[in-house]
Amino acid sequence: MKLKINIFNIMFYFILWFILFLLGNYIGGLYSFLYIFLTLSLIFNFLHFIITINNLYYYQQFSIEHPIKGQNIEYTLTVENRFFLIPSIVQIKFNSALNLDDVNLNLKALSSLKIKNSFALPYRGIYRVGIKKILCTDLFNIFTYSISFWPRTFYVYPKINRDIKRIKRGFGENISQNLRSKNNSTEFLETVEDYTINSKVNLISWKHFATYNEPYVKKFSSEESSYSYIFLDRTILPEDRKGPADDLSIEIFYSLIKLNIENNEVVKTNYWPNLKIKKESFKSIYKESIYISFDQQENSTLVDFRKQNYDCISNITIITTLESTFFFDFEFLEKYINITIYIITSKFNRKKYRLLSKYINNFGDKANIICIEK
Repeated sequence: MKLKINIFNIMFYFILWFILFLLGNYIGGLYSFLYIFLTLSLIFNFLHFIITINNLYYYQQFSIEHPIKGQNIEYTLTVENRFFLIPSIVQIKFNSALNLDDVNLNLKALSSLKIKNSFALPYRGIYRVGIKKILCTDLFNIFTYSISFWPRTFYVYPKINRDIKRIKRGFGENISQNLRSKNNSTEFLETVEDYTINSKVNLISWKHFATYNEPYVKKFSSEESSYSYIFLDRTILPEDRKGPADDLSIEIFYSLIKLNIENNEVVKTNYWPNLKIKKESFKSIYKESIYISFDQQENSTLVDFRKQNYDCISNITIITTLESTFFFDFEFLEKYINITIYIITSKFNRKKYRLLSKYINNFGDKANIICIEK
């Protein structure tokens, strides 16, 4: 609450009042009447201003207390004047999320006024809505009483898509392949050993195969567990794609984490490089979803991805909004198995997709791509 005094106006009325006071004492007549009238008007103005402040009531209502992404909230503001006189000038300022212009209320005596609006919550994030400030100004514009309000805050988290395995390609074809099977071993990579007929194909060390032209299998000790690795590309997006593209990226990111940990698998990501995500830690990282920003340059993203140590990774999932193909180089795919790449594109290119699919098919079941138009 803050009271602001308009110095210019108060000096103007004081000088006018003083002039009328002198003229009334020396000349009298009409000037005496004007002097008395101005004095009573200023007193009435001040009392009326105080009464308005103390008899103005307001109520804010939201149709949903705990909204989820994609919902619309109906907002209703009710303002009441509980005095038998018309109030002073009342102005209401709203938080920008409501997309409401400032309103000058025309309240009558003993009346109420309702302002209704609806606003959408299309993406994850923090939405601050409601009244920002109420301003009461007296009739002579000398005093302004300001009441500031804490906004109503809604925290909107990304959806968890439990059908992530059956997500569709950009031009409508169903993905029939499940996300690649993971290695549930509770072992940590130590070295490699010769490939035998009983060895697991998904543990082949492609790095050693490329070097020696013979198959070797990753060997684990029992100190730590292997894990699934999910890389979230946080490259800066153009303004026209920021909302839908990064929102869908985060939704897929958390859905895949949830899917893996529900299968009792350990997950690591580039966003929390030192954290192994398990069931008990999912709740805490889920709360951070509204703060993840897309603030990296493309080159730094690629460097960040390439410098990872993938030796103890059972499979890799990449979520990218880039429409380039820097994740698809031959050398990289030669080294690693079980790669799934989600490409979130603004304009789906069938020709590019077919070329990528043909290229990926050269590696058999090692990798697949899923394009999503958003």
